[in-house]
Amino acid sequence: MRNGELLDAAERAGFGVFVTTDRNLRYQQNLAGRKIAIVVLSKGRWKLIRARQSEIAAAIDSAQPGSFTEVEIPGTYAGASLSDFKIGTMVSATGVAMPCFLPRRATTPLRASHSSGLPSRRS
Repeated sequence: MRNGELLDAAERAGFGVFVTTDRNLRYQQNLAGRKIAIVVLSKGRWKLIRARQSEIAAAIDSAQPGSFTEVEIPGTYAGASLSDFKIGTMVSATGVAMPCFLPRRATTPLRASHSSGLPSRRS
């Protein structure tokens, strides 16, 4: 699925914000007239993202339809590789299950914790 098709599908499904690490999306998509906002994280490592949840939540909460916001995630996570993660499930605030990458040590599914849609662990 191409980025434009993915954004169209997300809008049809009722998502208001698309969170990604694709920094080039800004240059690949025209957001004018879009119902969905895009929040780009500068890094995709969960350990680093988790430390910046409040900044990410603020960016998501302030996102407006058709907007593009980039959240700088400082730091590095030396030694991480794809084998450190597994395919898991994230459940949106509306109950929609989506595949996602989880750290191998995670055992519970991710669920949206509040209106921002940021994941939290709940059994």
